[in-house]
Amino acid sequence: MKQNLRYIWAINDNDLMEKLLNFLSEVDDNFFTPLHERISLKDYAMKLAKNADNLFVISGKKQIVASCSVYCNAEEAYISSIAVKSAYMRHGIASKMIKMSCERANNRNCKTIALSVSKKNLPAINLYTKHNFILRKELLGELVMMKSIRY
Repeated sequence: MKQNLRYIWAINDNDLMEKLLNFLSEVDDNFFTPLHERISLKDYAMKLAKNADNLFVISGKKQIVASCSVYCNAEEAYISSIAVKSAYMRHGIASKMIKMSCERANNRNCKTIALSVSKKNLPAINLYTKHNFILRKELLGELVMMKSIRY
């Protein structure tokens, strides 16, 4: 699926929460445990819009095909959500979003970046390992992985 994709850090405008909610609804079933089974999608979209840096991947048809939300705290960043629509998977989009999130966090003076992933989600674990994330701990069926990002 070679298309002209644009990677854009979203500005917090009035439509951001709605954009996040619509996208999360579209990809909800792509998660190992669907998001709606863990959290209210509306509440989660509102939290991401208010507190996270949100990266969107936009297709030539001006549709959101992927998203990554990252919190930049004092010294550690945290990728809260990373999702790619099924038709766009396995084209390097997630890898590019991870790299861009690490750069963003580095520019905000974070020393590390972390994320959680289902221990059953082997494709995602392999992707994160490829990007030098290491296991920090296991908690309730989730792996917490991290990497140093000081360049």
